[in-house]
Amino acid sequence: MLKALSLLAVVFFASVGAHARNDVAMTVTPRVAPAPATVRIMVVVEPDPMNRWLVIEAESGMFYTSSSVQLEGANSRRSHPFTFVELPPGNYELMARVLRSDGEERRAVAGYLVTR
Repeated sequence: MLKALSLLAVVFFASVGAHARNDVAMTVTPRVAPAPATVRIMVVVEPDPMNRWLVIEAESGMFYTSSSVQLEGANSRRSHPFTFVELPPGNYELMARVLRSDGEERRAVAGYLVTR
């Protein structure tokens, strides 16, 4: 019985791992800042032949800004730093999107608060 449960657990976690790719990750510092705020964002993208563009967006109810960088597919570097300066007060959603040649998109999302 224990052997069967162990085998079942191995199969389950192997299948979860196979489908749970984390192609895009984002770190934001600081998470809260007074206005006008400067936010530093590090986006990590796993190199892939289909990766074409990395777009980073910051959006609150009253303000929007974005930046993008072209990716070189499998030859791209993993780490991509971005800085947004002078953000006005608001509760921001930061989104990193990797646009791919097959039309698919990979995303990472984080929150950021700019206080008065």
